[in-house]
Amino acid sequence: MADPEFLVTADPERVIALLDVASSPAARVGAAVYRVSAELHRAAGAGVRRQLPALDAARYGERELSARIAAVVVEGEPAGRWSVEWSSGSRLDPRCRPTPNGCLGQTTAIATLVVDGRTLAVTGHYSGAVAVRDPVTGRQVGRQPMTGHTRRVSAVATTLLDGCPVAVTGGDDVRV
Repeated sequence: MADPEFLVTADPERVIALLDVASSPAARVGAAVYRVSAELHRAAGAGVRRQLPALDAARYGERELSARIAAVVVEGEPAGRWSVEWSSGSRLDPRCRPTPNGCLGQTTAIATLVVDGRTLAVTGHYSGAVAVRDPVTGRQVGRQPMTGHTRRVSAVATTLLDGCPVAVTGGDDVRV
């Protein structure tokens, strides 16, 4: 997962099958980047599979990885003609969307923070619920979900306060 050439040139089904076993930090980032548009990789040629994760890596703020992916040589394809300097977007890993029973509702806000070396995503939902997830696996972390908002969560911010992780969520009201 940490090898840009593998992400671009390997059979997408093989890459997708390995996403959940990425263990090193670099491999977990590569897996998260690939996962964002994994459904598109299945039908795309290697030239497109080079540009999709380059764009997705930039969305994650991984400019170096984006450049390394865009630089992969693809047989029968011209060299990448562009690189991504910055990107933003609303695509969200499907595992960070509502649970199958819909109890959380649509994801309406998200922020990340690092706790004990582990990146976590705090998601706010249309239902007013807040969840903490591992952005690579999509699994919820800790006591879930947190409730108390009177309406949808429209903003999430995270920080460390005296070394303690804090999430501030807001909608019509604010929770810490």
